[in-house]
Parts: sequence; structure tokens; C-alpha cells
Amino acid sequence: MGGDRREMTWHELVHELPPDLLTNVLVMGCAWRLGGGLAVHSATSVCRGWRAAVMARGAAPLAALLVAFHGSRDRALVGAARLGSTSAVTHLLRKQDGVAPRANCQDGLALVAAAACGRIDVVRLLLGLLGWPEAAPRADCGRVRALVQSAAGGHIEVVRLLLGWHEPAPPAADCGDEPLVQSAAGGHIEVVRLLLGWPSAAPRADCRDSEALVHAAERGHVEVVRLLLGWPSAAPRADCRGGAALVWAAARGHVEVVRLLLGWPEAAPRASCQEGLALVRAARGGHVEVVRLLLG
Repeated sequence: MGGDRREMTWHELVHELPPDLLTNVLVMGCAWRLGGGLAVHSATSVCRGWRAAVMARGAAPLAALLVAFHGSRDRALVGAARLGSTSAVTHLLRKQDGVAPRANCQDGLALVAAAACGRIDVVRLLLGLLGWPEAAPRADCGRVRALVQSAAGGHIEVVRLLLGWHEPAPPAADCGDEPLVQSAAGGHIEVVRLLLGWPSAAPRADCRDSEALVHAAERGHVEVVRLLLGWPSAAPRADCRGGAALVWAAARGHVEVVRLLLGWPEAAPRASCQEGLALVRAARGGHVEVVRLLLG
């Protein structure tokens, strides 16, 4: 294949892909395979200059690009799910030469990828809601990875869809309460509230020795910390793990979290907990306001 023909094929495939990070990686990887270094430079310019999504041009170009890049239709299906293109997913699921990837291939990895990126229409499509009845992945596939990833990303509608799915739905408390811990760590307060209040198999607010609270405090998510501490049942103690939440919040310089923990009306941690470790770490990080709070 000559250089001119290879470059023409390249532009036909990619010139309207959306310029997000994932697409840049995908585009430049394909460019390297199809045209070498000059094509990579061209692809970078294309990604920066165009805004229209490939979905507006139809499914076939994106599906062809994904298959070329990933090397198989199963893996291309996962890529299309991650990008959120229901048309490309449908295109890939149709039989070609008598063969098609199953919607539940690779232990439902396409569902996990779509859930992680908040692509709710693709999640619905793969689960069978949008008319794809064959080999639909289980909602609890891959040890509830789809639920964990959607919770970690704060995609509340995907979380709600997966939790409420008919049999087999993933229990909110499965995977060692990982969905709650991940959503708390990400500061996704509405997802935290949804998980804690789910009517069946809801995780405890103090699960895993109050790990959700410690992660939220470390990352400065003061409203998540407040929600967990004030949850009406099985709330974590503010001084859990010998004041670990305070120590981590102080180390990261999260003044409001430190103030909330020190002033909590029940089981507030001592400023001097763990032999003054909170003060030491705050001082080491140069967090003057936190030091003042701890000394005051």
C-alpha cells in the first residue's frame, strides 16, 4: 500500500473524531500503524481542530477504526462502549461473515467500560433495554465491576440502573463495599447517599473500619464526611482508627474537614491523637491554618 492511499484511508476514518484524551490516544495509535510519524503529527492536528463527534457520520467509520486499532471485534466492542457510541456498538454486534462478538464477551467488559464512563445509553443497550436481546451481560458481571466503576466515576444514573436491574442485580454491599468507598473517595455525595439508602443490601456507613470516611477526609470532601458522620444508622465515629481521618485531612491541608472533625459532637478526635501526628504532618506540609486549628 502506497503512502498516498494510506493517508487517504486515514482521513476517511478519523477526521471527525471528538478531541478528548481517549480519542487522541486511539487516533495517534492508529496513525502510527497506518502511516508512521507524519501521520501521527497529522492526526494530532486533526484531533485538535475538529469538534464534531464521529457518531454524526454513522457507525461504520468508527467501528472500522476500532477494529483496526484493537485487532478484534470483541475488543473493538469494548472501545465503542467506552466512547459511548450506541450505533457503533450495534454495528459491531451485528453478524459479519456469520460471526459477531457476544454482548457479554470478556465477562461483560463492554458493560464495565460503558458504566465506568457514564455511557448510560450503551449500558441500557448491552443489558437488553434497547432491543439487543442476545447474550446480554449480567448486571452483576465481573464481580460487580460495572457498579464499582460507575460509583467511582459518580455516574449516579448508571449506578441506579444497575442496582435496580432485574435478576441478577448486583447488591449494593457486594465487592467488600467497594462502590461506597470509591464514591466517597471521589466526593460523589449523591452516589454515596444512594448506596447508603438503597432498600436492600445497603452498605454500612462505617464499613471496612470506616474506610469511606477516611478516604473522603483525606481528599477534602467535607460534605461527604458530614453525610457519613451523620448517617442515622451505623455511622462511623469521627475518631475512628485512632483519629486516622483527622490525621489524613491535616496532612493534606483540608481545613474545613479538620474543623468539622474536631467539632463533631460525638466521639470527636483529639487534636493530639496518635502522639500529635496530625500536627506533625500539617506542619511538614506547610498547612498553617490547619496547624492553628490543631493548636487552638
